[in-house]
Amino acid sequence: MHAKILSLVPLVDASDNAELNAGALQRYLAEAVWFPTALLPSEVMKWNAIDASRALATLSDSGTTVSLEFHFSDAGEITDVFTPGRYREVDGKYELTPWRGHFRNYQERDGMRIPLEADVEWQLPEGAFPYWKGRIIEVQYIADSLAQQPAARSSDKMDRDSLRRVA
Repeated sequence: MHAKILSLVPLVDASDNAELNAGALQRYLAEAVWFPTALLPSEVMKWNAIDASRALATLSDSGTTVSLEFHFSDAGEITDVFTPGRYREVDGKYELTPWRGHFRNYQERDGMRIPLEADVEWQLPEGAFPYWKGRIIEVQYIADSLAQQPAARSSDKMDRDSLRRVA
């Protein structure tokens, strides 16, 4: 995981941390609901049906492979994503913890049907711990970038920079 201030000043460089890499890739996979073409099957993106309303999505990048269970409504919209184990930092150490994201209020924006509202939570032994809630105000997809999305590429390293603009 790399983080920079203004894309110039390094803030975090933990690319050799397997736990952070897995957590970041799971987050990317969950956030792909806002860039649906990234969820298309490919060499790096695999789908396996669980039942009529659930499927396991598995994504690989640079030696890291993660999976999330996707839940679908009768209309085919992703309502939830779940993993029994996403790394969470606790007292300076990483531990696998159940994690869930909820998506709702689907509308078409710039030619894509996406959820406009979402929230995520850790599922702790004492109960759900929601820690993020958001609403998409505006989205703009860049057509030339569609072909460069991970699901469309097979050999390039994935670019996790977001192509959505959230105001």
